Amino acid sequence: TTTTSTTTFTYEDPDYNFRIQVPSSWENTEQKLSGRRKAVFFTDPTSKNAEGTVETLGFVAYTPVRDDFTGLGSFGSVDQVAQTTILPKGELAGVDDASKML
Repeated sequence: TTTTSTTTFTYEDPDYNFRIQVPSSWENTEQKLSGRRKAVFFTDPTSKNAEGTVETLGFVAYTPVRDDFTGLGSFGSVDQVAQTTILPKGELAGVDDASKML
């Protein structure tokens, strides 16, 4: 049996107080969005296809919850939340793309 060891680093976000481990070879970019939202993208620069598009991507999307959201039901039903938050949406939108959930 062969095992491979991946060196990781801890990405820490002081604004929203979370941290995750990602491979140290990955690059990250941050995008501040309206409404105190933020997205952090992690890409593996070695995973580019023949067209130069990065094949491996991870992301964290942070959206603060409003004060009047007092329970999980405030977000809607499980189906409503899945339709608006879970990616990829290509198949739902009738678009043929290579996006896949792992």
